[in-house]
Amino acid sequence: MPLDRMSVVGQLAEALGVEVAELTGQPYRHETTELDSGHAAVPGLRLALQQASLPSGIGLPAHGEPRTLQELEANVRLAEQLRQDAKFTALGEVLPRILTDLIAIVNDSTADRDRAEAPMLRACHMARVSSNLLGHHDLGWSAV
Repeated sequence: MPLDRMSVVGQLAEALGVEVAELTGQPYRHETTELDSGHAAVPGLRLALQQASLPSGIGLPAHGEPRTLQELEANVRLAEQLRQDAKFTALGEVLPRILTDLIAIVNDSTADRDRAEAPMLRACHMARVSSNLLGHHDLGWSAV
């Protein structure tokens, strides 16, 4: 059957029980949040990763004091489980804040920067993998 119309691709995806992006490899947004597979979280993730490349703290949103490194390490483990379970919407709700808090710690000259770099690397890895799986390859490169 020729796949020359989006409606045919949509019907095929429905019949297979998958999302259109899994067939086409193209990022898109669903009309409802129930069907969204993390795409709604991409803008927040993009902002957090862009801020990571800025000089120390410029443009970081004010979320109060960043969480402790111990809390962030636990949050990174939770986020890794969400990624392993392919719960990209839930991951997208926590990963940008994890990155933002880790950036603040890494940029703080008094913080334990060496210890913060390991969870930062893991968080960036999750951002890269998730972005690539969602079809946002440019964002995956930003995470690298």
